[in-house]
Amino acid sequence: MTEELGIEGADWIHVGQVRGQESRRNDTIYCFATEVPGLEVTPDPVELGTAQWFPRRALPTDLARYVRPILSGVGSSADARN
Repeated sequence: MTEELGIEGADWIHVGQVRGQESRRNDTIYCFATEVPGLEVTPDPVELGTAQWFPRRALPTDLARYVRPILSGVGSSADARN
């Protein structure tokens, strides 16, 4: 995550994974969590177009297909095909 978000020295914890299919491709997304000292992240523009914080109940409407399964299933295995 140092490369993607500019967060260094964080203690990342694996909290689950989400599986699904997209265009005949099987996807597995591994989810990690950490505590950060502040709200500042420095996304690498090659890795991420934008990075923003949102309250969980006020997420943008144009979410990628795996966002809701990740948010509802982190901590256990979740299946994005539902």
